Amino acid sequence: MSYSFSFRAATKAEAHTKVTSELDQYLTPQPQHRERQQAGVTAHAFIDLLEDDDAMDIMFSMNGSVGWKYGAVAPEPLNSVQTSIAAYHVPKVTA
Repeated sequence: MSYSFSFRAATKAEAHTKVTSELDQYLTPQPQHRERQQAGVTAHAFIDLLEDDDAMDIMFSMNGSVGWKYGAVAPEPLNSVQTSIAAYHVPKVTA
């Protein structure tokens, strides 16, 4: 089972709200993703590491997957868990 999402946010507060919403949207319907709490804590920590910069937007992307032994009935037992996160500043788009 896997998931992937990305978004642009104007502020860190907006990025926090969006990451929670995206994780809820993708992982709540997939109970095999038992890493939801750990992935969320890490995602929020990455956002918090960015400096506050009113001249910049935040780009955020995250993907992850879980796997289980061949022949096992999902979701037990997990034998792989992967998450990748990127959070970085980009210039604001001007109209």
